[in-house]
Amino acid sequence: MDAYARISRLPTVVGIALGVALANTLRSWIDGIAHGAGTSLLIQAGVVVLISELSRHLSEHYLYGIRVLREQILRDQYVEGTWVECVTDHSTSTRRFGIITISPVPSGVLLTGENFDSVGDSVSTFCSDIVSITWPKLAYTYTEFESRRSTHEIGNQDQAGRGDLLFDLIRSAPQRFTGHFEETTHGRRYEMQAWRVNRKNNLLADLNSPQLRRDAVCALIASHFPEPDPRPGDASESPPGVLS
Repeated sequence: MDAYARISRLPTVVGIALGVALANTLRSWIDGIAHGAGTSLLIQAGVVVLISELSRHLSEHYLYGIRVLREQILRDQYVEGTWVECVTDHSTSTRRFGIITISPVPSGVLLTGENFDSVGDSVSTFCSDIVSITWPKLAYTYTEFESRRSTHEIGNQDQAGRGDLLFDLIRSAPQRFTGHFEETTHGRRYEMQAWRVNRKNNLLADLNSPQLRRDAVCALIASHFPEPDPRPGDASESPPGVLS
């Protein structure tokens, strides 16, 4: 995730470099039309600022518009995409699930998504602000907005809190993260685990369809978080864990 902070500075660096390079290239021509060294320097400074800004905007357009480019630059720290997660409240032995989208922004990444119950009904939506990134750990704060059609126990009040998540360290883009978060209001702590959804998964398109959305959510939950074995002493290979 440190890599996201670095690439966010790339457009500015590229812009300044191109601006200075062009100003140096045009220096002789600028000196020829300028009346005095002071005027020449002012024109050169204007060229640097103008080209730097244009280059920065173009660089941002390509950097944030071309997924493959970011994927090649970030490699094993590439975390963008859709994730399905499971949150466990050990105090009540209950689980809920979430569909998370991790998107690139100039400051790093943005986490947004929606929480669901076990039958695919919406519980709430959430948005997370990144507090700090020390790869592979990410600390965040979140705000959760309850769905109007939800019967979730927190009532109609918005929830807020903070948490940490930890991405698996592998030689390619991470496929899983684990972590926890804690509500500010109640102080209740939750454990979570999430798996990346393959972008070729047909269910991703169904999430945008009002008619197919619920079935798609249930299918994603079932494929990534099967019901735990009820036999005493048995451990699930994918222990439940959602991000709010």
